[in-house]
Amino acid sequence: PSPTPSCRLALALREGLVHASASCASMKFLKFVALLLLFSPGYGAEALLRSSEAWLLTKLWLRGLNQRKGLRSEDATNSIRVPPADAYVTQWRDHFRPSDYTTWQQAYFINDSYWKPGSDAPIFLCTGGESPPKTRSMVVGDRDCSDAVLMLEDKGALMFGLEHRYYGCHNFSACPADALLDADPMRWLNVDQALADVATFIEAMKKKYNLSDKNKWVTFGGSYPGTVSAWSRLKYPNHVYASVSSSAPVLAQYDFFEFLDHAGENAAISSIGGSEACRTALTAGHARVGDMMKTGQGRQSLATTFDLPSAAW
Repeated sequence: PSPTPSCRLALALREGLVHASASCASMKFLKFVALLLLFSPGYGAEALLRSSEAWLLTKLWLRGLNQRKGLRSEDATNSIRVPPADAYVTQWRDHFRPSDYTTWQQAYFINDSYWKPGSDAPIFLCTGGESPPKTRSMVVGDRDCSDAVLMLEDKGALMFGLEHRYYGCHNFSACPADALLDADPMRWLNVDQALADVATFIEAMKKKYNLSDKNKWVTFGGSYPGTVSAWSRLKYPNHVYASVSSSAPVLAQYDFFEFLDHAGENAAISSIGGSEACRTALTAGHARVGDMMKTGQGRQSLATTFDLPSAAW
């Protein structure tokens, strides 16, 4: 049986495919991401990582190619127009290799509506994660940091939203890597580098806004950004005073099957368009596509069904 449209929409929303559609280079590639996410054998963290890196590499490669042709960044990925960031901070591409002097510009956003310069009020930092380019909503109503926004007036806090490296790249200088020139452009995409970005950003903002040690930094985030928030406090306690980490998988697991168990349960919830039939169809789809991937004929059939350029995978 085929999932109903509402079931497919529920799955797409649940697994982030709606977000991915704003960032993938083409509908064919989006279908391939959907294939990996929804039907790959095991349907675990390996598939998520594989698809995430794939569309990031595609974005980097197309953006670099089109920049050299004089096209705008947003034209390079055939995606929605990327809104400008409030500002940028200079970051090292590799924080742990002193001989690498390459830098890039990391986008961030500011909400100083209730901030009084010179006060002892706290500083709220909304940490970014694996998402399309961020907007000012990050500091005025982002779902992962809405609790911070609600406390701004009461605390008189200054709030920043920091985009995660690689995820965003508002312009050509706002990416750590060049997919046309770097042999392994993804090697600077890891948690250690992202946490060092947070610490470097805090140091830069302390100087820019003349902040003192009385201004305590509190990080906020949900899901993977929540993990970044919590680990920032753990790794850099001299920089981060406290962390608010919502629904964060702080216990790192490569095969995070528990998440998928919950995703399967959600497929049966009627209030978001799911049903028992939806969950049954999803289970059957996993098994069928998994079997098809084992043979050349099956892979060719999948390539035809999902309108892929090749079955060589």
